[in-house]
Amino acid sequence: MNRASTPETIELELKFGLRDCGIDRISLVLKDVLQHNIHARTDTLKNAYYDCRGVLYEHGVAIRTRSVGNRHEMTVKVRQPVESGLSLRKEWNIVIPGPVLDYGALDELPLPDPVKTVVKNRSLDPVFENIFERTDWRVLHPDCDLMVSLDRGSVRVGSLE
Repeated sequence: MNRASTPETIELELKFGLRDCGIDRISLVLKDVLQHNIHARTDTLKNAYYDCRGVLYEHGVAIRTRSVGNRHEMTVKVRQPVESGLSLRKEWNIVIPGPVLDYGALDELPLPDPVKTVVKNRSLDPVFENIFERTDWRVLHPDCDLMVSLDRGSVRVGSLE
């Protein structure tokens, strides 16, 4: 689940691929760089991503439901132009009672017209799911609030994993 500390609906994300680098090693590196102890938290996340005949993908929109234990949220992301390898997106996180779409909430968002039509027609279906362990290290500094996350898990499309 996203942290309540995010002050606006824009998410700035930089992703790296890692090899042979587990949770303990990352904790040590962060401790060395920051010169103080930093604690990790690990949760299991279950996500379902939705689309309708590629309309959302074509218009740079992602809609997912996420469950962490008995907490659920729906996240909507709208892609912005990529700058310097950074992923920048408008993002809305909406608490939902269970892992199902809240079409009423989707109706209220400023989405591209073709996506609004799909939402209005209640035509979204799950296209893939992923289940993974996420370990977060939250770095609090007077000048910034930074989250370092490590995800390990699997993606399932139909019967393929």
